[in-house]
Amino acid sequence: DNDMDGEAGDDVDDEAEAYQPALKRKRLPDGLRHIATDIGALERSNAVCSNGELTSPCSTTSDLNVRSASTPVHCAAWLRHGTTVEADPLSFTSRTNDQRVLMWRATCASNLIRSLSFLPNNERHMSRHFCLMTVIARICRLFQDRAAQDAQSTRDITSAWWWPSLELIRADAMVTLVNISGQVDLSSLPTPLVTLVMEGLCHWCVSSSPSSRDPLPAAASCPGLSLQRLALESLSKISIGLGNIQLMFSSLSEPSWECLCGRLVQWLLQRRQSVQYELSLVLLCGLASCEPVARHICTHHHCVVTLMMQLLSETESMLCSMGNGTVPPERDPSLASVDLMRRAANLLLTLARQRCNLRHFAHYQSHLLILAASPFLDTSVHAILTDLLYHIGRD
Repeated sequence: DNDMDGEAGDDVDDEAEAYQPALKRKRLPDGLRHIATDIGALERSNAVCSNGELTSPCSTTSDLNVRSASTPVHCAAWLRHGTTVEADPLSFTSRTNDQRVLMWRATCASNLIRSLSFLPNNERHMSRHFCLMTVIARICRLFQDRAAQDAQSTRDITSAWWWPSLELIRADAMVTLVNISGQVDLSSLPTPLVTLVMEGLCHWCVSSSPSSRDPLPAAASCPGLSLQRLALESLSKISIGLGNIQLMFSSLSEPSWECLCGRLVQWLLQRRQSVQYELSLVLLCGLASCEPVARHICTHHHCVVTLMMQLLSETESMLCSMGNGTVPPERDPSLASVDLMRRAANLLLTLARQRCNLRHFAHYQSHLLILAASPFLDTSVHAILTDLLYHIGRD
């Protein structure tokens, strides 16, 4: 019996490795190996056949019952059998017991990894785990383009028996990525994986579909939390890492980063949404360090210069009022942050370093001189504004 179990386990490992060719050289831990094979089963499953029947990648219920209670149920072994279930017109979906087990196992595994990402010091180890990053990236990309399909294909996918679990798993994957993205070093990941992560995050950040903008069902305590906001936060945290911004830019196609810049500028116009406003400023400040992005911003979104000047002016006026003992009646949450002011000044300086953008600063030179001489601004902001004036006055 032990020999037979060993051979069955080897077959499962072989199928899991065949499904993930990029991970052949590294053995996946048991927990991640199970969720990887579970996600593989979800991808391989055919939601609706041409004859209207639902197809399951799992084995029959009797095959599940004959297993020992101590024997782990591997999804890869289930893929050897195909079970066709007649669609019940009286119910929304038809599920067998093995399908429910598959959903529970995949959901529990993803929730476990999500919970581990909240523990202190875990993000550093999880962000360096190649297998975990691969699974998260593939989950984020799974069926993300369904909004571009025709209505019938979209209806077939969303009515599949595994769709509710996929939404929960995707939300867990996005939350995990947000928690560990501050420690992500893109230079330690292979280029295909970096491209997969960036394309997935960029898609959810710029998507206008309800699945990206609607609040997550599991986030009742935070009604504004959506996949779009999680993707924006992940991109912002990753852009702070040293050397990450160039890899982010090179992994995105030109239409992708142009759409991303347009979405970020839209959030900068909505200052009352303070979370999106600050995250957009952080990400846009990082992307602007790439020369093509800086030229694109001033060519197609030259209002960014006006918005940053408005932010610096209003913040300086508020600090002046507070210094004189008068408190503003309605304090803007996006003001009076030294880090935010520093990033706004850095964004202006990055744009001004491109000679083709200097014409947009001609009307603000005297105003910048007043701000640079203000005693209420931080010294780091003074230094950036002084450097900005040098670049403007040099030409």
